[in-house]
Amino acid sequence: MELRKGERIFLKPKNAGTGYSGEVISSEMNGLLIELDTFTSNIKEGDSFILIIERPDYYNEFKTSVVSINDRKIRLRWHWTERREFFRIDDIIALSARKVSPSEKKPSIIMTGDLIEVREFIEPDPSINPAIWRMLNEINNKLNILLKYMEKEKEISLPRVRYQKVNISAGGIRFLNDEPVSKGDIMELSMQLNTCPPLNIITYGEVVRVTERDGKYEVALSFKDTEDEIREAILRYTLQRQREIMKKEK
Repeated sequence: MELRKGERIFLKPKNAGTGYSGEVISSEMNGLLIELDTFTSNIKEGDSFILIIERPDYYNEFKTSVVSINDRKIRLRWHWTERREFFRIDDIIALSARKVSPSEKKPSIIMTGDLIEVREFIEPDPSINPAIWRMLNEINNKLNILLKYMEKEKEISLPRVRYQKVNISAGGIRFLNDEPVSKGDIMELSMQLNTCPPLNIITYGEVVRVTERDGKYEVALSFKDTEDEIREAILRYTLQRQREIMKKEK
């Protein structure tokens, strides 16, 4: 992947810890040279980092290790076998977000109507045509599924959600937040993706960038530690939405 000089990057420690922002000085086949925004004495040769690069259409994660350090300039080596690249889309979804402490973080939740299986067989009435009875029985099952779905939806009701513009991929999400947060903070996201039936997700992400904008805060979250099931569901959704967008543009 070709990185441009001046392109913004974020270094996230492989294990929990403080992240660092910077920009690309030069890119080579086996690595790249970056310059951090501020000096730090906490980075040492051999340290491993996840290099995060955000572009309008893609979110990229690369495993890297530190080769050398000279003041704020750091030379990194790529680990190509641990590279992830996700397609990004601009969308409007129902979303709420709040900062939480690491101890508040819980397993993610994902719920759709497809997860609910209800099959109820009613003995046929001999006075009704068998074909009609099968059709009525199927309608009854579908109604049961819908009712069960509505009951389950209440269990994970999305607090204070509002529809807003986001930029989302299986690797992360960018959105406007009312309250200020800092890099490294953990946020709980409750969101509803526009599928049929809607896909309700409660998950967590780590803040990798915050930019103040018109009294609000544009927050970029990484889903690096999110369960694979959640990331795969978001990936399927972004691909589906991209196909829909392409059809509308034809």
